[in-house]
Amino acid sequence: MSKQKLLTLLSVIISLPIFLFYSKIIGVLIFILLLIYTNFPSILMYRANLHYTQKNMHKALSLYKLAYSSWHAPDKMKISYGYLLIRMGNLEESDAVLSKFKNKTLNPTDKLSWKLNYSLVLWKKNKLDEAINLLMEEYNQKKNTTLYQNLGYFLLLNKDYDKALEFNLEAYEYNDSDASILDNLAQSYYFKGQYSKALEIYDKLIPMTPTFVTAYYYYAMTLSKESRTEEALGMLNKALECNFSYLSNVSKEDVEKSIYGINSI
Repeated sequence: MSKQKLLTLLSVIISLPIFLFYSKIIGVLIFILLLIYTNFPSILMYRANLHYTQKNMHKALSLYKLAYSSWHAPDKMKISYGYLLIRMGNLEESDAVLSKFKNKTLNPTDKLSWKLNYSLVLWKKNKLDEAINLLMEEYNQKKNTTLYQNLGYFLLLNKDYDKALEFNLEAYEYNDSDASILDNLAQSYYFKGQYSKALEIYDKLIPMTPTFVTAYYYYAMTLSKESRTEEALGMLNKALECNFSYLSNVSKEDVEKSIYGINSI
């Protein structure tokens, strides 16, 4: 039984006798207070997620940290906190949070979430092969879109472009409407020098108005290879409007350098 379910049961056990034999009002009030305490981490996570969607990352992080410090915070919440830490560039803190789950028994959903997030830690610690192997363990058992996204991305980072193309084509067959999968496939074609095929994928991706920088950056690089410099510059300027994440392999400096390079031709 989870800690939250146990606390809910205890709330009933404590408040019910008061409700029946002493005071209904006091019994209800005690039950409500105990229920709020039981669900306090979930309430904090809900508020944190609201701030996260509003791009108020520091407020979201502080609320997640408060929820994480609750002794009865569920595993799902702690894993989400670990992800937010690494997304904001707090690598060592994220590692400290997520490493605690290495030998812990998790339900299938939390296990997948942990592997996806801990693989990011491994990558940022220059252990890309370990990150790939960790996700391959899950991939060999069950496929899903997020797994295809992350593994496809890691194979590109590993510069195994033949394998990346093969894998990202498989991912495309699995889900041909996911922006990250399209981005991975387009990059695979780009790095293989198959620019016309890359452009076909970008023609499908860019109208989705993706929010991540790699979509616009590598589209620009592909356009540049096809001597479509004005369009390439437009996409690079579009890339500058994106939020640059610690988890992206393209920095603002990379984009600015490419703009300078094209303008210098």
